[in-house]
Amino acid sequence: MEQTISNNNIDRPFPTLPNEITLLILSYLNQQTRIKILRVSKAFRNIIYSSILWHEAIIYNSRGFGNEALEILKKVHSLSARASGLDDEFVRKLAMGPPGQSLRVLDLSVNDITDKTVFYIGNNCPNLQKLFLEGCDEITNIKPLIKLSSHLNTLILSYCSELLDFTIADLISSVFGENLSKLDLDGCHRLTDVSIYRISCYLKNLEYLAIDGQGINDDPIINVFRNCRKLILFSMSFCDSLTDNCLYNIVLNINPCLKFLRLRKGLGFTDEGFHYFFKGLSLKNHSFYYLDLSECSYLSDMALQQMSHDNICWLNLDWCWNVKESSILTILTSCPNIQELMVTGCNDITCESIIGKKFLNLKVLNLLSCRAVEPITLQAISELNKNAYIIDYYGEVYKNGKKIGFHEEIYIDGEDVEWMVGGRERRCGLLHVGHFLRFFKGYSI
Repeated sequence: MEQTISNNNIDRPFPTLPNEITLLILSYLNQQTRIKILRVSKAFRNIIYSSILWHEAIIYNSRGFGNEALEILKKVHSLSARASGLDDEFVRKLAMGPPGQSLRVLDLSVNDITDKTVFYIGNNCPNLQKLFLEGCDEITNIKPLIKLSSHLNTLILSYCSELLDFTIADLISSVFGENLSKLDLDGCHRLTDVSIYRISCYLKNLEYLAIDGQGINDDPIINVFRNCRKLILFSMSFCDSLTDNCLYNIVLNINPCLKFLRLRKGLGFTDEGFHYFFKGLSLKNHSFYYLDLSECSYLSDMALQQMSHDNICWLNLDWCWNVKESSILTILTSCPNIQELMVTGCNDITCESIIGKKFLNLKVLNLLSCRAVEPITLQAISELNKNAYIIDYYGEVYKNGKKIGFHEEIYIDGEDVEWMVGGRERRCGLLHVGHFLRFFKGYSI
């Protein structure tokens, strides 16, 4: 035992049990339960504060979090301090103290931290495997993280809006890329072709890549698909500068591992390009679970007629205004395993073509802001497809032919829903049906 534990009867929460056994029992409890238990007695308080119990911890508010608390966390392996009000000084104490050596997972997302924090982590947390800095918009330089290259496999920098492109390019190298499997740069709008080229050259073991595509051109993206052959998830949030040539090369270089493809806001893609894309994917017999082509305004029925994919579970066509009524029937019949179809804002859809048809796997049909769909149509579809949640123009949800509430407020208990790419989980709580990032965020975290 690494820590001396008194076994005097007065110091035991359970006088008939040695404290070593009590610690073992308490180790199975989550943090909230342990915090409640420490109020029972002084003996419980003393043993709950043993660092042996704090290998995983969540900080809700770092203010007033002093040296005593850091002592409790000196053996922490996983620490979540998301949106907890911490600053650079707190991270300095954490990283340069005993916790810095033991940390494996660290989440500092949405805090007022700067480049100093990146420096402290890079120089003092040698065993870190996963680092989350989402929404830390004062960070500009991540080059110090290169010192973590021997263990780091997950780096989440989404919405670090001031992050400078050249520091990303400097960080990404053959040494740094050996172990990295997840990289999230979505919302980092300063990215250029240079960084994406370096990603394609050095991060060949990537399984997950999310980028902000503003100003990114075809060639670096084509290189990513050619060289990163282990990709399970690729997400590009703005594809304004991509052309049909990129679609052609994605089809040519697609690898069998890819489960999630997101090409949002592809304003340079034409209907002809999508026609080739869908036809090529059909011939390749791809293994996508999720395809997101939201806000690709030139995608139309003619291209979607080529769609015939047994593997697709989720398809996002939100704000694809040229998608018409015939596409709904095509998609739901030619993609028999589809679970969720999102067509927000597609005003020419009426859903009359699917009245009287049953879709065994359909769980969510999101028709938010689809003004041509009549309530009586939704009711008829819902009555026949009893397991499906169907969202109307205003966001109200039909289930079993009845309105059950708004899509952000519905509570479910113990329903199997496909959530992470390639896996299932039993979900309870708010359903959040129809949220376009639902599965993407589930996998990224």
